[in-house]
Amino acid sequence: MTLEEKVAQLQTVWAEREHMADANGLFDPDSFDTHFPHNIGQLARPNENSFAHTQPALSVEETVAFVNAAQQHAMENTRLGIPILMHEEALHGLMANDATSFPQAIALASSWDRDLVEQVYTIAGRETRVRGASLVLTPVLDVARDPRWGRVEETFGEDPYLVGEMGLASVRGFQGRENISPVTGWHPP
Repeated sequence: MTLEEKVAQLQTVWAEREHMADANGLFDPDSFDTHFPHNIGQLARPNENSFAHTQPALSVEETVAFVNAAQQHAMENTRLGIPILMHEEALHGLMANDATSFPQAIALASSWDRDLVEQVYTIAGRETRVRGASLVLTPVLDVARDPRWGRVEETFGEDPYLVGEMGLASVRGFQGRENISPVTGWHPP
């Protein structure tokens, strides 16, 4: 890899997404090549049509079309053919049009119901994968001990045991219990 290609693989594009799409939110290969000649490593929230939220978010079908076109272009028209890592917000359900919104993580944790939390994140994981993203920015496994912190609601609370159990349940939900590591053969119980 050239230095420019290495730096490009470190980029996460969010606000600059407008340089990947036309006015209708459709992938524009010419604009992409102009603004990202060495490809990119990651695209944040591909379902958003504009960072400034001046246009509505993309539908499921539009998001899939955008992601597929961007991936195909990255793999077929860049020197190394490296796919783009797509990530979404899914703290309490996927943050997208026509996705299910659940209570915040701290409210889910107050149930002390691991099975429920796993079910919530199973739904969020499916809704994320359907749109072409494979990474979510959650769970937040910080132990919230200071209420002055502005993101306490994103955590599972102040009890380390509870945070660990809810974190495990959310990861199992996102990944699915059928996933088996090709390296170790380990799979969730």
